[in-house]
Amino acid sequence: MFDDKLTCSSDIFSFGIVLLQPLSGLYLFDDLNLHARGTLIRKAKDVSMGKCPISDFEDPRLNGNVNSVDFEFILQIGVLCVLKNDSKSDLCYSFLSPTNLVSEPS
Repeated sequence: MFDDKLTCSSDIFSFGIVLLQPLSGLYLFDDLNLHARGTLIRKAKDVSMGKCPISDFEDPRLNGNVNSVDFEFILQIGVLCVLKNDSKSDLCYSFLSPTNLVSEPS
């Protein structure tokens, strides 16, 4: 991403990658490893769409000690952020806006 223009969309994409990395245990240290990035995104999408179980994406070092509801929620946000469709990025951006992250008092 050295020659690319930094935009809100590129920030959202990067945020999605950052969310997906610790879930999967696949860490990308630079944008030059496009194959690894594609693998991470493809695996996340497959799990998100129910093509394979969450355990196929989960970092094996977690030994199954995860809150599945939180894991799935973070996975869904990450997948929304890495989608190439601009409308999905807009959806993710509005979903992650500070006003939507603050819960209403009960």
